Amino acid sequence: MGLESLARMEYPGRFIILGKDSGGEHAVVVYGLTGRSPPSRARRLEPEKDQVRVVPVDEQAVSAGNRDLLVYPAMMFKRQGIAVSNGAHTESIAFALETPSGPLDVLNRGMYNFSYEPDDHFTPRIGGVMMHQDAALCVVKRAEDNSCVRNFFHFSLLRGKGVLVSTYAGHNVNPLSPFSGEPLSVDLEGESPEVLARNVFDCLCPDHPEFRVGVCVVYENLFTRGKQVVDVRGDRT
Repeated sequence: MGLESLARMEYPGRFIILGKDSGGEHAVVVYGLTGRSPPSRARRLEPEKDQVRVVPVDEQAVSAGNRDLLVYPAMMFKRQGIAVSNGAHTESIAFALETPSGPLDVLNRGMYNFSYEPDDHFTPRIGGVMMHQDAALCVVKRAEDNSCVRNFFHFSLLRGKGVLVSTYAGHNVNPLSPFSGEPLSVDLEGESPEVLARNVFDCLCPDHPEFRVGVCVVYENLFTRGKQVVDVRGDRT
């Protein structure tokens, strides 16, 4: 199966993969960016001490879009686990992690006050929580009556496997269709975070490599809780 589920998407938007490496020693969190517009492409993923941020590489280009939707913490690392999302709700999920509970409850509390994004595509908000060997994902998207549909997914980590959600269904059309259904299954190919990050980046948007913006992979050792963080950036950075 490999990464075909992701590679088949002409344009996934933003995406999250949660899983376990093939050796069974690491929880894996992947966050990726693709962009069609100049503001979306004028960004990169920037690992810091306790988080990974989406930051501008061209302030003028980013300012042509909605900066609040383009610049945000994509991942935050807490003692209790890792929060990941495509917007400001990463901070809310990370705050919810500080109250002991399971990943589904963390996501519910962390994303409760967030709707889909106020853009032309009604972009869904996606979020994830990795808590040692327990993980969950959420997609918040627009219903026909403009209310929110909130889909939650809870799963165990399987060696060499990951589950994926994205903001869009994958068709390069206008308007963009939201992700639907259950998370997609992928094989986490690569014996290291560096190899996995490159494999994920290289499979993105095969017909439009100019859409590739960046990928960040976190390996968290399930025994020591130590983290390895690797990012791959597009040529524009």
